[in-house]
Amino acid sequence: MATPLGTDRQQNSNAFARLREAQILWLLERHPVTADMLVSIRLFGSKARASKRLKRLVEKKQLRLAGTVSFKDGRSEHVYCRCRWVKTDNLLHEVQISQVCFKTHADEVRRGPEEVGRALLPDAELVIGGRRCLLELDLGTMSYEAVVTTRFAKYRDCPDLVLWVCATPARMEGLRSRAADIRPTALFTTLDLALRDPHAAIWKDFDGDTASLPRGGKGGPNGEIKS
Repeated sequence: MATPLGTDRQQNSNAFARLREAQILWLLERHPVTADMLVSIRLFGSKARASKRLKRLVEKKQLRLAGTVSFKDGRSEHVYCRCRWVKTDNLLHEVQISQVCFKTHADEVRRGPEEVGRALLPDAELVIGGRRCLLELDLGTMSYEAVVTTRFAKYRDCPDLVLWVCATPARMEGLRSRAADIRPTALFTTLDLALRDPHAAIWKDFDGDTASLPRGGKGGPNGEIKS
């Protein structure tokens, strides 16, 4: 006997829902996100649907509500994740790293202390065109001297490209002008420019020359989800 059309549609819908849920759980193991961010990478068609599903997964104890962040345009958003290393006192920092990762067309994205190199512990590792790039987001909470003596110092002997994403143009120029010790590998830009297009010619080196990043993968985190 033929399977009723309605049954086929229901089975397809259930299969899609299971696949999407698996993607969400995998993704949030590595990246704290808001409902809007899941819409931006096309896992959901609307914020309302994304929020409803995220709340349901929290109720099922498969996700946790990590807290709330306020963006500079005044929006407040709940943040969800599975990664236990995300703390409430640096939640905005971690969410903005997720945003940059989601915008980057990389072959692979590594995030969290279990995936990135333990010696350097960058905010994220991006593999683009087979080359490892280390991502550091600077929101201006440390003095320039502290950045030079701690964060710059650990990258002096690092052969990989280090991408410094800064909160403001002034902060970017302040860090860039002090980056002589990491001159061969450091590139700088602002968060606004990185979120607009991290592959544009937005990156400045120590000498003030600009560069762009190649495109790898298919876009989205780890190239798994098209954005």
